[in-house]
Amino acid sequence: AGWFAGEVAAETYRAAGVTECEWQSRDDRRVRPAHHALDGTRFTYDGPAPLTADKSSNGEPCFPGQDYNCRCRPRIVSYAAGPRENATRAAVRSA
Repeated sequence: AGWFAGEVAAETYRAAGVTECEWQSRDDRRVRPAHHALDGTRFTYDGPAPLTADKSSNGEPCFPGQDYNCRCRPRIVSYAAGPRENATRAAVRSA
């Protein structure tokens, strides 16, 4: 994946109104211990990065996919309801 993919995911999720994600490692023998320890950890992109600078390979706090050669991914847990979701919910209620 790499740093760029992690940045794209972070910006896309922020723009889409994602409010909470969960760190998902690849759960194989190549996963670094610090990344494995975060597996299942919930976080927000508006808060501090879950992988702290002292545990990252690049020396900076990171979200999934932002650390050097990181293959971890964010899994969406919840998001803010936007106009489309609210309209859909209203249509279902009136049906």
